[in-house]
Amino acid sequence: EECLRSAKYLKNLLKEAGISVMLNDISSTVVFERPHDQDLIRRWQLSCEGELTHVVVMPGVTIEKLDSFYKELIESRSNWLRLGNRPKCIAHDIGSDNCLCSKHKDY
Repeated sequence: EECLRSAKYLKNLLKEAGISVMLNDISSTVVFERPHDQDLIRRWQLSCEGELTHVVVMPGVTIEKLDSFYKELIESRSNWLRLGNRPKCIAHDIGSDNCLCSKHKDY
């Protein structure tokens, strides 16, 4: 139950930051947009495929660790966006309700 709560916590952080993200109700695997910073991917040992990556929230993964990951991800993403880049649409992989690209973002 703690893993599920922590996974939901991470999902909500990512969604509030405008990152396309998906989490099934009974899963601790958070699927989201692939970061573009290879150092971040290596440091956090993210498994990426195409435009997606995921985090499996396991026992021992604390909120503090998730916050640390989130902080690094947002900093990296902000730098990438400042260069004029835009997130790709990943609705075909995670569903349009979970995609926050400019086409699917609901303001």
